Amino acid sequence: VTSETPYLTARLASGLIGDLALLTAVKLRHARITSRSNARRDDGVVIGTTLFDEQHPAGWEGGWANSVTLGLVFDRRDFSPWPHRGVLAQVSYDGYPSGLSDHSFGRWNGEVSTYLPLAKNLVLCGRISTSEILGEAPFWEYARLGGNDRLRGFVDRRFQDRSMVLANLETRWRVLNWRLKREQFHLALVPFLDLGQVAPSILSSQMWRGWHVATGVEAILTWNLSTHLNVTAGFSVEGFAFALDTRVMF
Repeated sequence: VTSETPYLTARLASGLIGDLALLTAVKLRHARITSRSNARRDDGVVIGTTLFDEQHPAGWEGGWANSVTLGLVFDRRDFSPWPHRGVLAQVSYDGYPSGLSDHSFGRWNGEVSTYLPLAKNLVLCGRISTSEILGEAPFWEYARLGGNDRLRGFVDRRFQDRSMVLANLETRWRVLNWRLKREQFHLALVPFLDLGQVAPSILSSQMWRGWHVATGVEAILTWNLSTHLNVTAGFSVEGFAFALDTRVMF
């Protein structure tokens, strides 16, 4: 099954009191689903009817999944592109109303990230995030784990279900610092540990056993602390994953 899901997101956080802000967002997303039933493999064998075509999961016909988000953000990081200390906490609800979306459902999201300086060039970073779907959501909107921004060491979207819990722990060690004219550059080595699980519900017993674990290291080149180039090598029981990105994971 192939899912093509171009999307557009507009996000705005406006200050309320001190470090607390109101989060609002609108997301437009469309999926087109193509079945591989009766497709021919490279060796010439016809696949036949797939389980997808026999069961027709929610969202099998594709369509629009457009949402409106409302939430709260507490941000006490000293510098958001590359924090040295502080806390970021946010909770939000994504609503997919029937008048705006082909699929009517909702999703709760929560996340807490902390940054603790251990030395001038060494920071201990941790994040816990979770989400849970309410209602009948299309399968391509399920929570996912795997890939460079979720569970490094597993392929993208390796694990999917209605609910997700993810924990990340890493140390960011700036091993090199140099200047080129007025520009400042840093090279950081980041050993990490990622753990996560998906399940039909956060309250189900499946969520709290058999967590998926990945570990590895990132090399991050920063330009003026706000522009990044990341090379990630992640390892898991399923093998090795290599990725190149321009974003810090959290």
